[in-house]
Amino acid sequence: MDLLRLDNLRKYFPVGGGILRKPKFLRAVDGVSLSVTRGETLGLVGESGSGKSTLALTALKLYEPTSGKIIFDGIDVTGMKEREFKKFRRRLGIVFQDPYSSLNPRSRVKDIIARPMKVHGYDDEEINRIVKEVIVEVGLSIEHLERFPHQLSGGQQQRVAIARAIVTKPDLIFLDEPTSSLDISVQAQILNLLLDLQQNYGMAYVFITHDLLTVRHISDRIAVMYAGKIVELATTEGIFSETMHPYTATLLLSLPVPDVESRVQKDILIKKGVRVYGEPPNLIDPPRGCRFHPRCPFSIDLCKREEPELRRMDSHLVACHRAGEIDVRI
Repeated sequence: MDLLRLDNLRKYFPVGGGILRKPKFLRAVDGVSLSVTRGETLGLVGESGSGKSTLALTALKLYEPTSGKIIFDGIDVTGMKEREFKKFRRRLGIVFQDPYSSLNPRSRVKDIIARPMKVHGYDDEEINRIVKEVIVEVGLSIEHLERFPHQLSGGQQQRVAIARAIVTKPDLIFLDEPTSSLDISVQAQILNLLLDLQQNYGMAYVFITHDLLTVRHISDRIAVMYAGKIVELATTEGIFSETMHPYTATLLLSLPVPDVESRVQKDILIKKGVRVYGEPPNLIDPPRGCRFHPRCPFSIDLCKREEPELRRMDSHLVACHRAGEIDVRI
């Protein structure tokens, strides 16, 4: 059974409008269906503004969905009131991109970590014990519990945020670009910490990022998101070696070139006609048909008229009229 399943999930935000004028809607998440199984890491990648963070916040019911279903551990939690959903909250967590802005600057580290347990009714003795255990697990010392966030480095702040996320031993954690604001050396430490914690706790992760190299290191499967929709989903190796959607290929083309092999791989994509140009669409008034067609070098008239469905092709789920017809593999 899937731990989390999203069925045709949508989140629209009203824009403008007034007494005599109806508002328009920004379609941040527009019909997303995907699942997360126990203990796996699902990478969620795409450009800034593609809807990745909004999808996470909607799946956690921090935003109320416009339509669709959120199924957690076999139970439909979509329409649950907050009081009823509270028992599920302890089984879910999130780590944000900017650790400093997500930590209360007026609270000591011990109180920041303890906050979720207090909300869920843990007794004081249990809170003190678990807080001391968790701070050591994330690579900090007991002495750090008395400090305030501004007294910590960026990497230490993110370790505190991770400690707060795991303190109730959740089944699933959303990691919203948890390393993007950190130095390269610290990024590697945090990624290794996350892998160790996952092994110890058996948690599932949804790892949100625009960095394909990072997501390749940590993920079992990868979902590629563009303009509020999932356009491709496959195993990590499948995304990199058997790419089927032109947008995924453009993401691979935008990767840095650390060695000769990578340069050769980029040249292969360029020769196949893959190129990056244009800007993401306006989600208030998205293009008709495939949302990627104004930027796609392989688009045809059908792409401009009809929106492609996310369909299974071999081991992939892909939303492209020409999937299987065009070759965008490295």
